Amino acid sequence: MLHLTAVPAYRHLRAISLWLFLPFLAGTLSPAARSADKKNEKVEPWVEIRTPHFVVLSDGGEKTARRVADQFDQVRRVFQATMPNAHFDTGVPIQILAAKDGKSFATLIPEYPFDKRHPQPEGLFVGGAEKNYIVLRTNVSGPIPYEDIYHNYARLILRLSYHSLPPWLEEGYANVYGGMALTDKGAKIGKPDPEDLSALWESPLLPLDLVIHVDRASPYYHPTGPATVYSAESRALVHYLLTQAQPSGIKSLEQYIAKVESGSDALEAARQAFGDLNQLQSKLEGYIKQSSTVPTEIQAAGGSDSISAARTLTPAETEARIGDLDLGRGRRDDAQTKLEDALKLDPSLASAEESLGFYLLQVSQLEEAEKHFMRAAEIDPKLPLAYYGQGMVAMSRGGFVGVPVGAIVAFEKTVELSPAFAPAWYNLASIYTLRHETLQKALDAAQRAASLVPGDAGYQYQVAVILENLGRTEEARLASGRSSRRSEAPGR
Repeated sequence: MLHLTAVPAYRHLRAISLWLFLPFLAGTLSPAARSADKKNEKVEPWVEIRTPHFVVLSDGGEKTARRVADQFDQVRRVFQATMPNAHFDTGVPIQILAAKDGKSFATLIPEYPFDKRHPQPEGLFVGGAEKNYIVLRTNVSGPIPYEDIYHNYARLILRLSYHSLPPWLEEGYANVYGGMALTDKGAKIGKPDPEDLSALWESPLLPLDLVIHVDRASPYYHPTGPATVYSAESRALVHYLLTQAQPSGIKSLEQYIAKVESGSDALEAARQAFGDLNQLQSKLEGYIKQSSTVPTEIQAAGGSDSISAARTLTPAETEARIGDLDLGRGRRDDAQTKLEDALKLDPSLASAEESLGFYLLQVSQLEEAEKHFMRAAEIDPKLPLAYYGQGMVAMSRGGFVGVPVGAIVAFEKTVELSPAFAPAWYNLASIYTLRHETLQKALDAAQRAASLVPGDAGYQYQVAVILENLGRTEEARLASGRSSRRSEAPGR
């Protein structure tokens, strides 16, 4: 019999840090004054724009904020067009802060001071269990200045979306967007990475049936380090299918992914989806040897998501957002100072109360954390994380053992307000599984979490545990297999 105890969602939604960049942006940012010696410094108000997936903050005015929101929505739609059935909704919109230059960026990210002798990164993505933040420096340049944003954002989406992708496809998807240039209708993708082409020109290609059959235990698979023939060929194959093999390439990838996600053998699924692999290899060799190719247009269906009216943030709200960013980055002392300062400026600021609650939860001051979460919910009853925080406090009090008083009500309120927030479903399942009479409710909640984030091995394993406890052994075995396959993936 498998056993499951309630554990914090942080253990299963691991923080991901990746460098992100943003094309075609021009904005300004001057952080709010935080000390007496800055009172004479001109402070531009921050403007907030909201879409279903992003919250954009900019002190460059409404035009800049809308441009940023449009750009990110376009990138997301391009990924949707080329990643069948991918998941993009984490339940809480990503928060984006844009700095106009290195001086502004250094104020937000002090580890990278403004010094022309030392280059700064173009941006930073801070991922966590509850929230994701992006900090961007918009004065970027270069032939492909935004390569990492596409590469690493793709890896994030893959982790959220798929539990059984073979290495060749995961490697290829993550790389193919490096040279992507946004257009009015979607994006243009050029040739594969020059380093990959160089590796493939110098060595014979591996047979495609070998490339497709490789798993993460194979000596061919090296997720880090310089390009090998295997990794270069994997990336070139996906590149070819997404560009030169149109209009059938994306459709074939969709069929292939559906088969491997349902448990089919990767090689057999490839033969069914792509046809004769020898013919495909010949076409791939010809594609690699081409001296030049015209960039391929990827059509992104639909226009921009609905964008809210612009709203000017108060100094207290700005301070609270930066404090929450500090908390997400592990800078607890800075976060505490900023959040407390924000509440001094505005004692009725729900976002600051909520963030301070998470800070106190992290340092195990449970009574005080609960007071701040409850205060946040009183001020703004529509904040899902204010209730989620209350649930986490209740679970922490019980040492994540037994049925925590009040946690069920808090988590149920969380998913009522944010149905796509998987950690709350996971914790509900963890509580329900402690009693035999609520095992079916546990399974429903666990399956909801697993469906929202298929790439999370912890969620898949929870489903397997509950199925086993219900006596559904064969279904538990299948779910456990999905969990083990995903747990082998990079970064897990």
